[in-house]
Amino acid sequence: QNGLVSNDQYGGGIKINNSHPRLSHLRVRNNTSPSGGGIWIVNSANPKINHLTIYNNNASLNDGGGIGIYGDCNVEIVHTTIFNNQCPSQGGGIYVSGNSVLDIIRSTISLNEVEGVQYPAAGNGVSIGLGSSLNSNSSIIWGNQGLFNDIDEVGGSANINYTITDSDFDGEGNINTNPLFSSNTNFSLQEASPAIDSGDPNLPLDPDGTIADIGVTFFFQEANVVLTSSEEYLTNNSSVSIEATFSAYITGFNQGDIEVFNSTISGFNGEGTMYSFNVIPSQDGVCWVFIPSGVNSDGTSLASDTLFFNYDGTSPQIEISSDLYPFTKQSNIPYEINFSEVVTGFDL
Repeated sequence: QNGLVSNDQYGGGIKINNSHPRLSHLRVRNNTSPSGGGIWIVNSANPKINHLTIYNNNASLNDGGGIGIYGDCNVEIVHTTIFNNQCPSQGGGIYVSGNSVLDIIRSTISLNEVEGVQYPAAGNGVSIGLGSSLNSNSSIIWGNQGLFNDIDEVGGSANINYTITDSDFDGEGNINTNPLFSSNTNFSLQEASPAIDSGDPNLPLDPDGTIADIGVTFFFQEANVVLTSSEEYLTNNSSVSIEATFSAYITGFNQGDIEVFNSTISGFNGEGTMYSFNVIPSQDGVCWVFIPSGVNSDGTSLASDTLFFNYDGTSPQIEISSDLYPFTKQSNIPYEINFSEVVTGFDL
């Protein structure tokens, strides 16, 4: 931090030249350089940047307030926050050029600023220069400041998917609405954020078992569970099939977690979000099944509603009678049929 380099040097905090380091869990802040205020990556370098926070850096003369990339580089940025960096020209957050490739995954780039007002200034968040490409997946590039777009192609190309940005790109799962950060200094997501569960479904699940959120942080969701059955409330089926569907992938749930009344459980099976089992009524009468809260490994799942059914496994008794019994001369004899309980489906 607090690095300051002269006009013939680049990279106020870190310079990566023709090397392939892995940078992880660092803060790069309060640095100044002509280009690449925080980090300058150059000359076929191929670094992997993971879980960095890059902020309050300044490219005083040219490009890349947070990061500058130039010259046949291949850079991967994952789970990284880049905010409040400035430059006068291209890429308030990141500048990539010179036949380089930049992959951004599950990262957030916001509140960076391009101070210039005309070409070559571009890309409040990210500027893609000659022969270079940006691949953004499940990232937020939003709310950067200046007269330009969050992402600008200045001789380069962008492949944008599952990304929240004000720029309009083809691709899968892109969103052009406010991601609803908690505040301008806290990039966690509010409960109503469109980023929640909107990331690439092929990425690893979030720690709460849900589909990846977009951006560097995830919104923790408590898993709820719904019990369903195709069986009617009134049943004479001696084995009732039940499905339990959780809203998130969970572990640790087993048959012993299920509460039942007037019945037992058999055939428990499933994993992740879908489970099934059979409820065996013990005797005629009301039966119910219920899954309490906290049945997953970390004890955060919510309780289900209670599923009721009424089991009647005893066949009804039938009594047939007639007022004309035992002798009659009538050719049309009335009969009365009485069941010992309410029945349906009886027909003559």
